[in-house]
Amino acid sequence: ATAIAEGVICYFHWFDNQKAHSKKR
Repeated sequence: ATAIAEGVICYFHWFDNQKAHSKKR
């Protein structure tokens, strides 16, 4: 994957984690 694609994937993973943490609280 290109550097941009990897960055986007990384961002989505981070965004998913943020949503998961928000739901838990």
